[in-house]
Amino acid sequence: MDSKERLFHRLKGIKLLKNRAAESALRSVRRSAFLPPELEALGDCDAPLPCKCGDTGRFVPSVRFMALLLEALELTQGQRVAVIDSRGGYVAAAIAATIGRKGSVTAVEFDLSDEEAVLKNLERAGFSEAVEVMSLYAFMAKSSTYTRVLLLADELTPKDILPQVSELGFVVSRGGPEGLALARHVRSGDDFLEILFGDMRLIGPMAGPRGGEIAMDIDVSRVLGLEDIVSHVWTGKFTAEKEANVAELVKETFEDGPLDLVRHGGKDKQKMSAVKAFHAAYLYQTMGYLEDAEDLYKASLRIIPSAEAHTFLGWRLSFDGRYEEAIEECKRAIEVDSTLGNPYNDIGAYLIELGRLDEAVEWLQRALESERYCCYCYAHCNLGRVYLMKGMGQMAKRELDKALELNPRYDLARELLDRAEGEQDYIG
Repeated sequence: MDSKERLFHRLKGIKLLKNRAAESALRSVRRSAFLPPELEALGDCDAPLPCKCGDTGRFVPSVRFMALLLEALELTQGQRVAVIDSRGGYVAAAIAATIGRKGSVTAVEFDLSDEEAVLKNLERAGFSEAVEVMSLYAFMAKSSTYTRVLLLADELTPKDILPQVSELGFVVSRGGPEGLALARHVRSGDDFLEILFGDMRLIGPMAGPRGGEIAMDIDVSRVLGLEDIVSHVWTGKFTAEKEANVAELVKETFEDGPLDLVRHGGKDKQKMSAVKAFHAAYLYQTMGYLEDAEDLYKASLRIIPSAEAHTFLGWRLSFDGRYEEAIEECKRAIEVDSTLGNPYNDIGAYLIELGRLDEAVEWLQRALESERYCCYCYAHCNLGRVYLMKGMGQMAKRELDKALELNPRYDLARELLDRAEGEQDYIG
């Protein structure tokens, strides 16, 4: 099953694709056609992506978010729909594919440059005749009304466009506390009735470690919150400590390597995109979205092969107990860049899980000899594990002491050292 099919399988699993027309539309619209060239490789990944290079305020929505929007709009054939800020045209194309030829879709853009970009993207995707593109000024001046309006622009409120909405038609926008709900504004005379969809419960399985499943109770707020968190990868504005910690680890992992954005000034679009895709993948992984993480690691490798992405892809595979595959990814990482220490350590860790302790020692020692590695403490700790399992207590204590010297807060090393000093039997 390819990444796109796995994505739709996941969306169905969380009951987010209940409408066949919406599913067919999302399958038929080629998302990569609405992305900058350096990001096209990420088209089938479920993550928000910048509409154009350097624009970190407007994002082509993730497929997950787009599916939610289509559901909230309650689209049927023959409707007149307007999208204010169509995010490169992708949102308008998805709506046009949902309602069919009997309806009409208008993409409303603020700037002339946005209009031109949307027209170009729609033509590339094969939707130039299905979507009308106009300026906000032209939209506000029109006398005709729309049964549905999707308002994605922060510059306007639903009341600003009330005359453009037909009676009992409605506007969908983000609303609620911190924008973590979808609001439906139904026109009734000269006013709107607001209905929030922030507590819609969507229950289904999400992939868990070692091939199991975790029952996740997903609501609209979760989908919108996830959209915001992943978009922070591109803006660099992190709102939570965990996000900042992930960003720091990504920076340390690439430091002094071929894709070190600080060293290269961040001017190479391909390198920037590969690192950002890796960053989004690792963020997803920390939140338990393992298949989304896998897709993004692979996309990063399609942009530019890197030792970092191969290594972390291997780490993700290890969550399913796929240690042999994980080892192969780490070996690919070494082929790309032999200076990075992570893959040597990780091969050692996987060999420990496979019970091949003598082989593990060789790889862990190579990790300690590597030129760049932000976490030598891990290799020392893993060597300590091996020596404990082999009954070599003194050598284990030596390695664990070194691990704690490098990272005094390394709890696993502390726990293992306590066992070694207590001369307790240890089984890895």
